[in-house]
Order: sequence, then structure tokens, then C-alpha cells
Amino acid sequence: MDANDQGLVGGRDGDLAALVAHALEPFAASPNAVKIDNGPPVKLDSKSLMSLALALHELATNALKYGALSKAGGQVHVRWEVEEAETRLLRLTWTESGGPKVTPPASTGFGTKLIQFAIAYDPGGKVEPTYAATGLKVQMVIPLTRASQQD
Repeated sequence: MDANDQGLVGGRDGDLAALVAHALEPFAASPNAVKIDNGPPVKLDSKSLMSLALALHELATNALKYGALSKAGGQVHVRWEVEEAETRLLRLTWTESGGPKVTPPASTGFGTKLIQFAIAYDPGGKVEPTYAATGLKVQMVIPLTRASQQD
């Protein structure tokens, strides 16, 4: 399956489930390393799609180097939901478990700034990290337009 077939590149809109699966596939070294719980179907515009792809890649790279995916048995769990409000919101949650003990960073690193910028700049969203001792948890909240959720 080619990324262009899924609308992941080339300026086209794309499916969130396909994006998450495609972005995390290289990081699933063992069968249970990456768990994806597909939420409702969501179609993202190309800017939101690319921003989210960048954020997921950065999170996965950090998990491989320092987090849950750096240890045998560690796992990344990704899920999402759409919250109905005045502005509909996509809430994508990244949760790591089974990795090294997590401590809050003393300063904001380049990767964290990159993720925050990518999600806040194009889609107008926000990033909410939680540094729990048992694993990093990151919620990305992105505003959706009516056309963004597939019926």
C-alpha cells in the first residue's frame, strides 16, 4: 500500500486511521509494541494530516530512543475520539507503558517544541503531556471542521 493511495501526501485529505497505522508501522518491532484503538472515522485536511504525522513520528522516535519502545515488553497505545462541542475536537491520546521510569524534563527539548508547534500552528490544536512515572502520556487536541468527520 502506497502512502499516496491513502491520501497521506501530495496535498490531499486523508484518513486518520490510515495515517496512524502508516506512521507507526516502522516502530512496531514486536507484535504488541504498538497498539492502535481506532476511534470514529476522521478525515483530515492535508495540513492537519502532515502536522499529526510529524508529531506521531517524533513521539515514536523518542519512545524508541528513551521511552517504552526502548525496552523489551514496552508498549505504545494510541487511541482517539471526537468530542462534540461548539467546535468539534479530535482528541488523540498517546500512552506509553512498560518502559523506563519517566521523570518530567528539566527543560523543554527540541522534540517537544516541534510537536507543540506542529499541532498548534497548522491545525490550531494543543498538546497536553503528562510525565507519569509509569510512562509518558500525550493528548493532542485538534479542532475539526464539519467536513473532517466521515459519516
